[in-house]
Amino acid sequence: MPDEFPETIGSLVLLIDTFLAPGGPRTIAAANRIEVSLDLLLGGKDPFDAYIADLASYRPEGGEFLLDEDTLCGRLSVLRTLLVAESR
Repeated sequence: MPDEFPETIGSLVLLIDTFLAPGGPRTIAAANRIEVSLDLLLGGKDPFDAYIADLASYRPEGGEFLLDEDTLCGRLSVLRTLLVAESR
């Protein structure tokens, strides 16, 4: 995974698309990359801070106070829609 973070919302949407794709890399590292990218691009703005917290709470298997893979994928689908609207 590249060390650099997306500098545009469009690039962030591509990261999310990769995560959501069937067989995509739904790892903690991939979620962390989306989290940091979102924070760098839109941190401090509603509703994006809630998604940053969701990404920080991700573990593929879930757990107490953690989001599992299915839950995070649902949240990222909504986030993707918001990002596309934000970029217009």
